[in-house]
Amino acid sequence: MTYFWEKFTDEELLDLKLSELDLRLDDSLRAPLLSKLNSELKRKNLNFQPHCWVSDEWFSPDGVPGIAIPFFTLHPRLIKLERKIMGYCEGGTENSFMKILRHECGHALDHAFELQGNREREEYFGSTKLAYPDSYTYRPYSKAYVRHIGEGYAQAHPEEDWAETFAIWLTPYSNWREKYKGWGALGKLNCLNRLMGQIKGKKPLIKSKETVDSLADSKLTLRKYYRAKTLSKRVEGRPFFGKKLNGLFSPIGKISGERLLITKKKLIIKRVAQKTGLYQYEVEPMLKDLLKETRTTGLFVRPGKRRVESALSDLLVKESRRFKRQGRHRVIM
Repeated sequence: MTYFWEKFTDEELLDLKLSELDLRLDDSLRAPLLSKLNSELKRKNLNFQPHCWVSDEWFSPDGVPGIAIPFFTLHPRLIKLERKIMGYCEGGTENSFMKILRHECGHALDHAFELQGNREREEYFGSTKLAYPDSYTYRPYSKAYVRHIGEGYAQAHPEEDWAETFAIWLTPYSNWREKYKGWGALGKLNCLNRLMGQIKGKKPLIKSKETVDSLADSKLTLRKYYRAKTLSKRVEGRPFFGKKLNGLFSPIGKISGERLLITKKKLIIKRVAQKTGLYQYEVEPMLKDLLKETRTTGLFVRPGKRRVESALSDLLVKESRRFKRQGRHRVIM
């Protein structure tokens, strides 16, 4: 399906209301992936298919067995705009979209079958009644949690631990029994596997088709939406890298630090992973912190500075060693 706004400039697009995008999931870029999710659930003999709707972010509301899909993942033009403004796009590729979709499905299924109060689940995952934190500290090397969408998200809250574990369990050919052998996370996977066995073939207890914060109801323009979003994503408190960036960046210059990091992201992550032995997804949170600082402080590559990518890689190698010593990293929710 084609849309009247596909060839709009960024400025023209930003002046549109979110509701004017008039996006439909069933003929969107991601429609085949939604069908893929339903096939994966059927293959596991789960009598459940979450209803989905278009919204402005990823979430599954409490008590609703469905998933809100953010508009910016549904069309190449919107993915491009999201990446330009935010520096990245959650669900912008098929792989990342499926990872987040499986994660949110874990929440939706949780709501559908009211599994939150299960005693065995609480023994392994902790109480779902705990308040959500504004930020969390995670241990990159902990084997008590599965590793799925990055930034140690399973460690943010027991409900996120559950959803991340479900996503691993649901993913075809994840070979979770072998991959997590000897890990504390394997106990959680086995617990979840037993609970899924108990609901196989059963009908959901909650069948609500409620849609929360539907894009069609939004009064915001894309400009106001991104203004609020960029403010909410700014680094809170003292910058993590701070003065360590002075040798590489300055307040003036021709090449923005943000643009350099976006274009060289894959190269830098690969170099750091090779030098440290970390997985690439463990390196990515540090680069995101660096991207936030260059964006919010308006830094540019220092004039005359050469081999900046190598210098940034070396900086991240040093920081990753500090992370390894401390075994933790703080993430703003």
